[in-house]
Amino acid sequence: MKQVQPIHSPQSSTMCSPASESPSRFSHLLSRGFLFLAGIFALFSSISFAAEPNWEAMLANNPNNQMARHAMGKKLNVKPELVQTKLLANNLLKNIQATFAVEKDFFSLIACFEEMGEYENARKYLTSYISYNPQKIKPVLAMAYDYYLQKNYDQAIAWYKKASKINPSDLDCYHGQMLSLMALKDYDNALRIGKSILVASPANYFAALRMGNILYERKAYLKAWNYYSLHPENIDCQLGMGLCYFHLKDLPHATPLLKAAVVHYPANSELLAALKEINSIEIANLQKQLSSAKDLTSFQYSGPANRLAELYEINGEYEKAVELLLKIASKPPQFKELLRIAADYSSAGKHQEAGNTYLTAINQSPDPWTTSLAALDSFLLAKKPGQAQSILLELNKKKPVIELWPYFGKMYSQMNKKDLAKKYFEPIGLNAEQVAKTLDDPRENYLYAIDCYLDAVNYSRAKMLLDYVNSFAPGIDLDRKFVRYYFELKNHTKVVEICSKHPDDPLLQNSRGWSYIYLGKMQNAEITFRNVLRKYPDNLAAKAGLDYADKNRLWEFFLGYTRMSYDAYQDARDLVTESIRYNFRKTTVTVSHTCTDVDSANNAPTDFGEDLYGGKITYQSNEFLGFQLHGMNFQNNDGNTNGSSVAGGKIYYTPNAYWLLGFGYDSSSYNTYNGSVFSPFAGYQFSRYIRADIKGLFSSSGGKNMRASQEENLSAGMLKATFTPVDRLLFSLGGFFGERRLNVEGDSLYAFNTLDRYKSGYFARFLFNMNNRWKLFLSFSHDNFESEWQALANEKAGAMLFDPDQSSNTFTAGTMFNL
Repeated sequence: MKQVQPIHSPQSSTMCSPASESPSRFSHLLSRGFLFLAGIFALFSSISFAAEPNWEAMLANNPNNQMARHAMGKKLNVKPELVQTKLLANNLLKNIQATFAVEKDFFSLIACFEEMGEYENARKYLTSYISYNPQKIKPVLAMAYDYYLQKNYDQAIAWYKKASKINPSDLDCYHGQMLSLMALKDYDNALRIGKSILVASPANYFAALRMGNILYERKAYLKAWNYYSLHPENIDCQLGMGLCYFHLKDLPHATPLLKAAVVHYPANSELLAALKEINSIEIANLQKQLSSAKDLTSFQYSGPANRLAELYEINGEYEKAVELLLKIASKPPQFKELLRIAADYSSAGKHQEAGNTYLTAINQSPDPWTTSLAALDSFLLAKKPGQAQSILLELNKKKPVIELWPYFGKMYSQMNKKDLAKKYFEPIGLNAEQVAKTLDDPRENYLYAIDCYLDAVNYSRAKMLLDYVNSFAPGIDLDRKFVRYYFELKNHTKVVEICSKHPDDPLLQNSRGWSYIYLGKMQNAEITFRNVLRKYPDNLAAKAGLDYADKNRLWEFFLGYTRMSYDAYQDARDLVTESIRYNFRKTTVTVSHTCTDVDSANNAPTDFGEDLYGGKITYQSNEFLGFQLHGMNFQNNDGNTNGSSVAGGKIYYTPNAYWLLGFGYDSSSYNTYNGSVFSPFAGYQFSRYIRADIKGLFSSSGGKNMRASQEENLSAGMLKATFTPVDRLLFSLGGFFGERRLNVEGDSLYAFNTLDRYKSGYFARFLFNMNNRWKLFLSFSHDNFESEWQALANEKAGAMLFDPDQSSNTFTAGTMFNL
């Protein structure tokens, strides 16, 4: 087969104006240019229009030749896995009379048609065969089964009944009717036929199993168990018996049966859910048993602590497994213990921790090179090229081999050094193409070369090779490369189109979900990720995609009520807040309105009547850096604050999954008194359950105060701890200390004014995630402040007539709904 050759650019060239060249020199350049273009044309012709090999002969010589299988699939217009079936059918059709004459060959032809889904063809030949053999039951049963495969169950039943008239003692007639009735959910008639089969054949396994399945579907678990137990040696019946025991709460009998069945049915969702619940019960018992243990440091492979770690791993609770393994490991941990901990970190998506663990294990490793590569892989998965670089340079110093080139390429790509990455990836791709020349089945080499060109950001070369392979050997593995190509070029509509052809492939469906996200179709993304999780409940990529889609829906609506109480100082205030958030890709826009009314207990003639209008724009530049701008305007009946505004912004940086760093700056423009505040902040995620945040508030204010024109510089701080005891609940506790004139809540679009001096305070907040679209919010805060007008009244009176130290209690309840 003619192979793809690498394109080499000239090492150097000289550009001259044609007018400055002599005719002979110009002709020479022209001929050289013509030869160069002819060479390029020939090269592209060899790629795009290579003579097609004899795929059928290649497949006959090597039935596992994937490239030949895909090429023949395209040529014959069938899926690659049906190529052999199609070839057999074509061979049998060449001499149809000979095929009709040999019963075995005829029914092989019918089986081929059915396997390919060509039911009309199967029935055409069956009809002809039956016309010549009207008393034979086998073609009638085959006709019935053909209708059954096409899900035409009524016709299937009719043909099975015709077969029973030919031979009433043939149980296949009744099995077929039973299956068809079950498909139609006509369980009463299916049970009736099943009982008749068991009367004629008491040891009939199929009838007993189907009777059990029908009754299990009806949740008649005890009756279902009676039928399953007729064949306790059969693994399908063992599965049925185990699930019946489970639903009957007989876990001691259910557990061994289900554990035996999961070996044969590792993807059965109902079986896995039952085992997970059984494991959870054992986990609770072991946790209780170990809660009183004073020392867990003795690592025993047969001990209860190790069994608990195993159960955590089986149930997918890898972080809990790591936490326990670190407690019970040897001091210092042994090599096998470290490998297990690292593997659990990786399964939990904690790749940086996995890398650090592999680094610790290197000194004990019998194969330090392989362990170092594991650490390198982990740091690259964690997108920590700096940590990867030190390992890679050390490995390259010891043994500079081509095996390390992909790691160099990935590292430089993450460092955004595209040119350096290209120097490593392109030669690997070219080498893969050259090696393909020596192979009977070069498909895998071509696919690897495509990946290398994509890694090298050489999209033109990757597309050329994609089209070349696709011209004669399309397939799902090639579609995965196409998806990556279009995804990186941000052609998400094309990604969705390709992925839609493969609804059962989790990798492509996750890509489809993320493309929907980038297209702003959050509902479609949610449906896609949920479909993946129905089939693969532990798929981490689908979980991450669903979580992102839930948190970043296009629209979020918030409605909240707030009550601010001041005891005897002044009347309480009622606030109603409405906000709308629109989120698209990297940008989020929020607008809000808060209406404040005074609950005037003393019948004051003037209602405060404030309207606060707010807006903010947040832009996520990349996975590390984000920006926010916000502004607020107050309209009310108070001359000191009416028409006042606050504007500001913040920059935040997330270097990893744990830290959040940044600062904000806000400035207020009030009628009588202006203020500004600089607020650096930092947050750290200790675990999935606990987070801590700290913020400084350095305010400066000046202007015409109620008492006098003066300038002040105040400082304060905020501490907050956030707890997530369960996935649906977020609980925060925090407080303020120091003094401040202006405190802006840029996220919730609210600000305290500059006319009072705010001091210490505390708050508690709750967020309940009721479901993926609806959340409830509750908040309580207590703020201490110094009243400027009471301080002014005391100054005028020359005595402490009023207490300037006041406080307020604020309660907020709200609900958020996402679309």
